[in-house]
Amino acid sequence: EVVEDDVDENNEENIEESLEETSDSLDAQKQEQINSMISELTQDLQNGDIDEALTGAEGIIAEVEELSKNDDDTKLYCSCSSDFEKSLMEYVFADGKEVVDTPYSNDVLYTVYSDILLAKKRNKAAMDALDRAIYWNFLNREARSKKIDLYYQRNEIVKCLDAIKKLQSISYTAHDLSECYNKYAYVFDVLKDPKSAYALYILSYYYVNNPKVLEEINKLVEENLGLVYS
Repeated sequence: EVVEDDVDENNEENIEESLEETSDSLDAQKQEQINSMISELTQDLQNGDIDEALTGAEGIIAEVEELSKNDDDTKLYCSCSSDFEKSLMEYVFADGKEVVDTPYSNDVLYTVYSDILLAKKRNKAAMDALDRAIYWNFLNREARSKKIDLYYQRNEIVKCLDAIKKLQSISYTAHDLSECYNKYAYVFDVLKDPKSAYALYILSYYYVNNPKVLEEINKLVEENLGLVYS
């Protein structure tokens, strides 16, 4: 009997391992399929086939949402590229939520979808798509950056600055910080505050010696010499 019990337990373990392997294999296949579809959407958009891209995107989104229908707001989704990022999510941003890996490429899909909607002049829907991208990946910097650009285009400066602040909160590399300060500087330049814009461009250039930022600094100094150095 002991031998039979041991055999039964071993069989159960083997079945569980087999099911896990099958599930992982199916997930990998689905990930590959979705990534391929995203590439096709991007290509359609680049070729100017906007309606075709829109139809394709909405079909994939319906499928992805069905696959992810059990997910809810008790989880914080993120695509962490390092243990540091994972720890950052768990100890700084999770607020009691379970930190889990982004399923499939949901956030990338919604970011591409937003580009398609923008091409159709559907800006509000594009903003909703970007929010969904961020829901699926808290660390999606591209989606956050696109939100900043949309707020700026709509002249919603307060929301624009708040969005930059949120982008800055997940920035810790020199490149990321430089991008944030560059965005801050651009907004303050538009607000006709050259002194603040100058200081922020300098901070941006301090983190990354970007020639384009240097051009903005020189242009700002030429146009507002007295104000910048007052």
